[in-house]
Amino acid sequence: MKKIRASLVVMNLAVLAAMLSLPAVSAFAADEGKVSAKIGKPLTDANRALQSKQWDQALARVREADASGEKTAYDQFMINQLYAAAYSGQKKYGEAAAIYEKLLDSPYLSDAQKDQYTKMTAQLYMQVKNNGKATDYLQRWLKAHPGDTDMTAVLAQLQFQAGQFRQSMDTLTELVRVTEKAGARPKEDWLKLMYSIAYKLSDDRSTQGMQAGRPPQGMEPQGMEPQGMEPPPPPGMGSEPQGGDNRNEPKRLDAATISVLEKLVRYYPSPNYWQGLLSGLKQERMSDMSRFQLDRLILSVGVMKTPNDFIELAQLARNFGYPAEAQRVLDKGYTASIIGVGAGKDREDRLKASIAKEVEINKAGLAALEAKAKSAPTGQEDVTLGETYLGYGQYPQAIEALDRGIKKGNFKNPDTARIALGIAYLNSNQADKARATFQKVPDSSEFDRVAELWSLHAGGK
Repeated sequence: MKKIRASLVVMNLAVLAAMLSLPAVSAFAADEGKVSAKIGKPLTDANRALQSKQWDQALARVREADASGEKTAYDQFMINQLYAAAYSGQKKYGEAAAIYEKLLDSPYLSDAQKDQYTKMTAQLYMQVKNNGKATDYLQRWLKAHPGDTDMTAVLAQLQFQAGQFRQSMDTLTELVRVTEKAGARPKEDWLKLMYSIAYKLSDDRSTQGMQAGRPPQGMEPQGMEPQGMEPPPPPGMGSEPQGGDNRNEPKRLDAATISVLEKLVRYYPSPNYWQGLLSGLKQERMSDMSRFQLDRLILSVGVMKTPNDFIELAQLARNFGYPAEAQRVLDKGYTASIIGVGAGKDREDRLKASIAKEVEINKAGLAALEAKAKSAPTGQEDVTLGETYLGYGQYPQAIEALDRGIKKGNFKNPDTARIALGIAYLNSNQADKARATFQKVPDSSEFDRVAELWSLHAGGK
């Protein structure tokens, strides 16, 4: 089991001494009006030993003072402070935490000390893995310090390790919201932990119990995962065999899990996160045109991994009248040795040959289509021409035709035309224009989500 990040909780003795606000060696003698004379000397000796890091000797002298039968409340307060320092120096963090709890009830503690000791108590209990008490004291401290993002993240970790998944998710959700509102980027480990929790809480697993397994490589939140509680990988994230058909239906990701993956892609774009997100989205019900736009994105991002995905995209491109794009898709699959090498090789070879014939016919009619499009009063022919050029990889011609068609208007599917234009800009190394074009797809559109993802992909490029 990985520990909570040591940088947050390991006791630093220099900091500890400062937080204890230990009195100077001479203070006990000068403070005889408060500290009983009988315990002044052993406390002075204990303090000297603490300054020299002689923890055992210090503890022995503190116990001598504590054994005195005649002590005032203030005497006990000073004794407890030195107990806390000695136990911490010995790395007996459980004993030190128990002393801090007593100190927090003392009327002699200043507000600043009480604030410091509350945090120290939480940290000490974390060291001994008493997550219940650590959580309690950390929550008390955070009430006075709601803007401390690091300690809020530690609270979420504690809640997660205690199995309080919904509370941990609530803590992280608010942490991410506040961070985004401030114009900052949430930390990657926060989002990884949110992913783990969302996966655990997904509806389709609630009746099956927590499943063993590991998240895909690079998806583990560092220092946050308790042993045996890792989620299995989401669909498409490394579980499929390569070079053959994968007919197993992947588990469906719920909306909360996909939402977290979208944030990971937004802030920390990587093939790993893209594959998890896009594979999850593929399990949703959608129209053929929406699936076509999503599959185009999967190919462009570089996370198309299975024969079925290449065949599906090629078939969709062919069905929509873009055989050249279908051919380019298949060529990429063959080049990557994902298709044309497995059990489906004969079928894939026949599909490739069939599409090649359609491309020859399409090329023969391209000049006539261009002439017709330029003279057409509406934009449909221009959009069809632009999509055709896009399939051939002739991006300047695609941009010209699609832009002309969109300006003419009066045609079907203006949102998919904008996506096609954005793709053409992106492949022409005009990422800014690509993003601006994708962002013109309205929120109410069926294609809004995929357009937003295309825009994120353009930002990454």
